[in-house]
Amino acid sequence: MVEVVIPTDKKKLKAQIKALEYQIKADTNPKDRKIHKEALRKLKEAL
Repeated sequence: MVEVVIPTDKKKLKAQIKALEYQIKADTNPKDRKIHKEALRKLKEAL
């Protein structure tokens, strides 16, 4: 289970989502990709 700290500032939240979307495209390790996708899902739920 991934523990994600959700930023309270919407601008920071959107920036974090954008960074994770980029990172998922760049990931070569399947384990990293899975972790990043889970974090991205939780951040989008908070938005």
